[in-house]
Amino acid sequence: MGKRHSYEKGIVHLLPLVLIAAVGVISFLLISSTAPFKGNLFDKLFPKHRPKAAIADCSATAVGTACLYLSPKSKTVAPSTAFAVQIRVNSNGVNANAAETVITYPTNIFKVDNIDYTGSDFDVKAQETNTPGLIDLVRGSTVPQQGDKLIATVNFSSLTTEASSVVDFDTNSSVYSGATNILQNTLGGVYAVKVNFAAGQASFLLSAPSTTYSVGQPVSASLSVRADTDEANLFSAKIHFDNTKLQVVGIDTTGTFVQNWVDNFSDNSTGEISLVGGVPTPGYKTAGADSLMAKVNFNTIGAGAAAVDFEATSAIYRNSDNTNMLNTTQNLLITINPGATPTPTPTPTPTPTPTPTPPPTATPTPTASPTPTPTPIACSISSASWDFIDPSNTAVIESAVVGLKINGTGDCNGQSVQTKVKQAGLFVNEAVNTQPSAATFNGNTAVTSWLSEYHPDGPFGIGLFDPPDYYFTAKLAGGTNEFSSSDPKLQVRQAGAPNFRKGDANHDDVVDFQDLSVLHTHWLDNKATNPEQWITELDVNDDNDLNTIDFSGIILVLCGNGLVKACN
Repeated sequence: MGKRHSYEKGIVHLLPLVLIAAVGVISFLLISSTAPFKGNLFDKLFPKHRPKAAIADCSATAVGTACLYLSPKSKTVAPSTAFAVQIRVNSNGVNANAAETVITYPTNIFKVDNIDYTGSDFDVKAQETNTPGLIDLVRGSTVPQQGDKLIATVNFSSLTTEASSVVDFDTNSSVYSGATNILQNTLGGVYAVKVNFAAGQASFLLSAPSTTYSVGQPVSASLSVRADTDEANLFSAKIHFDNTKLQVVGIDTTGTFVQNWVDNFSDNSTGEISLVGGVPTPGYKTAGADSLMAKVNFNTIGAGAAAVDFEATSAIYRNSDNTNMLNTTQNLLITINPGATPTPTPTPTPTPTPTPTPPPTATPTPTASPTPTPTPIACSISSASWDFIDPSNTAVIESAVVGLKINGTGDCNGQSVQTKVKQAGLFVNEAVNTQPSAATFNGNTAVTSWLSEYHPDGPFGIGLFDPPDYYFTAKLAGGTNEFSSSDPKLQVRQAGAPNFRKGDANHDDVVDFQDLSVLHTHWLDNKATNPEQWITELDVNDDNDLNTIDFSGIILVLCGNGLVKACN
C-alpha cells in the first residue's frame, strides 16, 4: 500500500501542470481540497489507462498518442561503471504539457547516482522520488511540447553482480495533453553487467549527412569504428532499425578496413542488420579519427522519428587477449517529414438527372442489446524454459549467468513469479544453494537469471553421471500450482574440466565470435613452427595450419548456432 500511496502523491503533484489547459473551477476545487480528495477527483476526471506491453520501438504508437522510452535501449558495462540513460517521450504529433515517469530497476545490479535535467524540454519540476528500485518523476512544461523530447537523464552505476535485467516503466506512468492522458506505449531497456568487459577502449558510431529527410529520400548511414588504444581483430555490429520508416536497399563496403567479412546481412521484415568483419593479427587500430566499416543505404518510407540503434550484443574484440573492448556506441536518430502531396486536377462534374423520389417507408426502431462486460482472464503459466544463447548448446561452465523465461496467458502483466532451480538425476532431485530472484511479467513474458552452480551427479558426491542436469519450477506469487521447465535441461560443467569442441578456442564450451577473434590472433600459425601456442580446436580440417579454410569452417559453425545471419 505504501508504494501505491507514492503514486497518488505523484498524481497530486502533476495537477498544476495538467490544469494549464483545464477549467479554472476544477483547479480551485483541487487546490482547496484535501490530498485524498484531490487524488480521487483527479482519477475520476482524468483516469489513467494501462500502457501496453513492451514493444520493439515507438513506431507501434498510434498518431495522437504518446510513447515513453529509454535511450539507449540496451547497453553492456563492466562492474562499478557509470552510464547514463535518457528518459524520453514521443508525443506523435500532439502537444504534451506534463508527464509522470515511474521507473523500476533491480537494486542488486544497478544503483542511481543522480538525476540530471540538463537539456530537458520539461522545465517545471513538480516531484522527484528517488528510492532504491524506484524513480518517480513528475515534470511539466509551460510551453506545449510536440515530437521526440527529453524529460531527464538518469545516471546509473553498475554493481559487482554479473547479470542483465530490464529497466522499465511502471503502469502508473502517464503523459498529458491538456487534461487528457495520451500515453499508449512504453519501451524500457535491457542493461547488462559483464565481469570481463573491457571498458574505455573502442567505439561504434552511426552517422548520416543530415538528421532530417522527407519520405522518398535516400539516407546513406555510415558505420564507423574508433579504436585508438589497442589493436582489434574482430568487429561485430548488431543493429536494429525502425522498419516502418526505413528500408535497407543496400550495404556498401567499398573503402572499408575489414579484410575478412564474416556477416553482411539485413532483413527489412525484422529491422535487423548484422555486419561482422575481421582483420588478422596484428589487427587494426585507429589514429585519432573514425574509420569507415560500411555504409548502409536506406530508403525512407514513413514519416516520424526513425531510430537506428546498436544492440547490446555488438562487440569489438582486442587482438592481444580477445576480450570485448567496446565501451561506447553512438546511435542514429533521424526525422522523416511527409512528402509533398500533388494537387489533383479538378474534373468537371456532370449535371445529374433528377430521380423521382419514392414515398417514404416506415423503418422499425431496433431494440438495443446490452453490451456484455468482458471478464478478465486470470493469469496462468503456459510454458517455462531455459533461455539459451545458443539453442544447439545447452551446457555452461559453472558460475555462468543463465536466463530463465516464463510465458503466461491471461491478465499477467505486473504479476510476480517465483522460480526454483533443481538438480535432476538418478541420485539427486533437490534445490540448489542460490536461487534466482523473483521475476515480474512484462505483458505475458517474465525473465530472470541464475548464477549456475556445479554439483556432482552421482552417489557420495562423486560425479559419476556428470555433467549434472538442471531444471526449474515456476509458480505465481501466492499460488500453489508449480510449472516445470520444458526440455532440454541445462547442463553445468565443472570449471577446469572443459569439453573438447571444434572451434571452441577459449574452452568455454561455446563457439562464438570470441573464438573467431582468437583465430585472427593466431592467423597463419603452424603447429610445427609454433607448438607452444597451438590451439587444436581452431584447426577445423586438422592440417596443422590456421588459415581461410579454418575461418570458413568456424563460420559454418556460427551459421548453425544462429550468430551469423548471411548463410547460404
